[in-house]
Amino acid sequence: MLIKIGDVDRTNATLTAFYSDLVESPHTADDKDVMNFLEKIIEGQIEEKYNLILDFGGGDLILKNLALRINLVEFFDRYGIEPVLFHHLGADMDYLSYLMSLEENNIFTPRRTIVVLNEFITPSTQSVETAFDMIIGSRQLRAVLERGARMISLPELAPASHIDRKRLRFYDALESPPSLERSQLGPFQRQKLKEWLRRVEERFRDAEINLPWIPTEGVIQ
Repeated sequence: MLIKIGDVDRTNATLTAFYSDLVESPHTADDKDVMNFLEKIIEGQIEEKYNLILDFGGGDLILKNLALRINLVEFFDRYGIEPVLFHHLGADMDYLSYLMSLEENNIFTPRRTIVVLNEFITPSTQSVETAFDMIIGSRQLRAVLERGARMISLPELAPASHIDRKRLRFYDALESPPSLERSQLGPFQRQKLKEWLRRVEERFRDAEINLPWIPTEGVIQ
C-alpha cells in the first residue's frame, strides 16, 4: 500500500523533522506555493491511487481557503477519495474556533471527521475530565458529534519530550536496541511508550476508527 505524506504545517514542520526521507512539503510558506503544492499532491493521489496524509498547522487557514474555492467533499467523492479529517483540541474553548469555522455552512465537513482531545494540552492543576468538561459539554461539539463525527481522547505520553527532542519514531524507539548514536529510550520510558501505544490503539478500536495507514507491523500485542 503506497502512502505519501505532505507536511503543510508552516509554523512547526514536525513530520518533516521525524520523516525527512518520506515527507514532501511546499518550497516556501507562501500561500500560493502551499496552495499549488496541495493541488499537485492531491491530483497525484487521484492519478496514482495512493493514501495521502496531510498535516496542517493549528489554525492555518489554507485548508479552509481551499474548501472555499471548491466543494472539497463533492470533489473527493467524484474522484473516489474518502477524506478523513482530524481536529486536535486542547482544553481551552478557543480550540473549537477552527473546527467550527469549517463546520459553519458545511465548508468542509467530511463524513469521517475525528475529534481528538489531546490530554497533553491541559492545565497541570486540573484532571483531564475537569479540563475538557466545557468543551465536551459545548453545543458546538455536540452538533459535530450529532452529524456523525467520532471523538477519542489521546492520552498523555510521559516520555514525549525526550522522543520529540531526539526525533525518535515510536516503533523504532520501542523495538530497536538502545544506541549511543540515537540515544534511545531507557527501559521505563520504553515500557511507558508501549503502554501508550496500546491505549491509543484500543481507543481507536473502541471508537470504530479504522484507517488504512495504521501500521500493520509493530502493532502492540
